[in-house]
Amino acid sequence: AFWTDLMKLTQLTSLDMPYLPIPEFFVRWMKDSQLVEFPAILHTQPDMAPVFAEVLPSMKHLRSLQLDWCYEMSVDEPSSVSWMIPILQECTQLTQLQLAMPQDEAISFISVLSNLQDLVDLSLYHPDTGIDFPRELYALHLPHLKYFNTNLPILESHLVAFREWLGNHPRLTQLKLTFQNQASFEQSCPILFQCPALTELRIYFREIYPNVSLNLPAMPPTLRKLTADHDHISLP
Repeated sequence: AFWTDLMKLTQLTSLDMPYLPIPEFFVRWMKDSQLVEFPAILHTQPDMAPVFAEVLPSMKHLRSLQLDWCYEMSVDEPSSVSWMIPILQECTQLTQLQLAMPQDEAISFISVLSNLQDLVDLSLYHPDTGIDFPRELYALHLPHLKYFNTNLPILESHLVAFREWLGNHPRLTQLKLTFQNQASFEQSCPILFQCPALTELRIYFREIYPNVSLNLPAMPPTLRKLTADHDHISLP
């Protein structure tokens, strides 16, 4: 009765019940619903993959998608999700995407992201923090991007490409970035702090050197929130 009652809510736009299994008939109902978000069912209900693939491209009002189901929780190993790539490619109406990319399929997923030109909010993750920020991402241009979040470390050897990528995204207001170390962050600061709309910056480091202080240039006057998530960071 609960799920059939939900189906009567013709103005329902969001459904967040991550620990409650969703029946197949309700997932099929979502095809013609007003939902702007798709529940993250594949993380807990991987058997629903065929239904997911059928329903997702037909959701005209879909704007937000969370795909953190790329890993089987029970065995903590990546499962193949290459079947999802052509499905995601059709979701050009998305404005928000949270994606956990398996390493061996990262480049294929990145190539699909270039079709999602309406993205405003993009989060890219990998559960293994030893995986680097793919160089192919620096060629990605999303003209409306305002929020970018990643735990993929930006390497010192990629800083030139990273600076160019930042310059191509002047609308960025919130950044949550992971750097290889303090030095890679410091070298990024001159262009990072020139982002004209930046209001929030959160930084992480893969490697930290406790006896090395961060030397920061003048910060942008637009900045409202600055977070450095590490116990051993020091300032001069």
